[in-house]
Amino acid sequence: MQEGPYSYLMIRWWLWLLLCTSLVAQEATVESRLAELKAAYSAQPQWKEDLFAPAFLEAVPAAKLRPLMIDLFQKTGAIERFEVLEKKGEWSGRWRAITREGFGMPISLTLQEEAPHSIIGLFFQPPEPMIADLSALVEHIAKLPGQASFGIWKLGEKPEALVTHEPDRSLAIGSAFKLYILGALLEEQRDMQEIVPLRTEWRSLPSGRLQTWPAGMPMTIGALTCAMISESDNTATDHLLHTLGRERVESMLAAMGNAQPQRSLPFLSTSEMFRLKLGSKGELAKGYAKLDVAARREFLAKELTPERMPLDGLAETAGQWTRPREIDTVEWFASASDLMRALNWLRLRTEGNSLARGALAINRGLAISETDFPYVGYKGGSEPGVLCLAHLVQDKRGDWYAVCLMRNDTKRSVNEELTTGLATRAFTLLAGAGSEKPATVPPREKPSR
Repeated sequence: MQEGPYSYLMIRWWLWLLLCTSLVAQEATVESRLAELKAAYSAQPQWKEDLFAPAFLEAVPAAKLRPLMIDLFQKTGAIERFEVLEKKGEWSGRWRAITREGFGMPISLTLQEEAPHSIIGLFFQPPEPMIADLSALVEHIAKLPGQASFGIWKLGEKPEALVTHEPDRSLAIGSAFKLYILGALLEEQRDMQEIVPLRTEWRSLPSGRLQTWPAGMPMTIGALTCAMISESDNTATDHLLHTLGRERVESMLAAMGNAQPQRSLPFLSTSEMFRLKLGSKGELAKGYAKLDVAARREFLAKELTPERMPLDGLAETAGQWTRPREIDTVEWFASASDLMRALNWLRLRTEGNSLARGALAINRGLAISETDFPYVGYKGGSEPGVLCLAHLVQDKRGDWYAVCLMRNDTKRSVNEELTTGLATRAFTLLAGAGSEKPATVPPREKPSR
């Protein structure tokens, strides 16, 4: 039989039909698995035997998966529907689960390519309240217990405030103070290849890992910087602080735009903070808070040394530190505006410095869309009664923003899940994806775990 244009078109038509049929079947399978996941998300999770692949359940046994689902269900309510956020392939993508209590919870899902297309990857990101716009978000933040300072700024020749709530209120910021150490490194143009051996007297307590590494281990300033920013390694932080000098870092407070630098003097190391707040179950911090700056410096030099107060004796009491201790007097302090100026200072000083800018972006902090915000620099801080989230981001259009949210509560721990959910929602709204209706049930403050 002679072939011609007609037979060629028929072949193309059949191929197109087969492709469409395959895509429809694939889409139906994904929707079916999402429906099964929706049903399993309950106070008593149950699911079909083939919903999860054996390899997945080996990594995340049902005994761990069920309590996770129950905990999330109690916080968010039942899933009502899914919205597509991003398709990453035929069998994987990101969806937002809209829940009965008015939360949106991003979910990353991956199915096996082969039948029966069981789940091989599942990741629940923190739920965010489905607040309608940035103004409503500010109203929710204003109603939270304790004190808060918040703002979103578009950065340029002159930062432009988009929304704020008490942006100039100076609050405790926890480990976000490490941004000022990064600033001092940049100001001095320190060589990232410079070696700083680990020293026993500069050791601190976790977070981090370097506190267990042997003394004398050679570390580059670049490696210490990455550990300080991305893992909030306290031992790395103290090595950089002592290498630079306390007074040098103190000078960066005003240089990077902190409006009340005197509140953070003397600029404490993390090990000094631990000694103050763990010593005598916080009583040592109360006495230190009554001293003036000169007396504080003398106290640090003579009384708070590793010889007089070894950290090993305090590490055992760290678990008892569950309530705020002198967070309004013995801390590192900044407002949302201060941190915005610090982040903008770092943005300008890291132009052309891929190492420093890259170090700031190793840990993106929140679950922020990589499509909407290709670059995310982050530093956070927390302790009982303190939570700080400071982000420097560049969107897909190339515009730069600073988004800073901090909360202090002198009476109780800050609810991290609710706070990070509100901050995550800020990025969703900033990206222009926040057109959903407001939550019918406002987000509630729940006790932190």
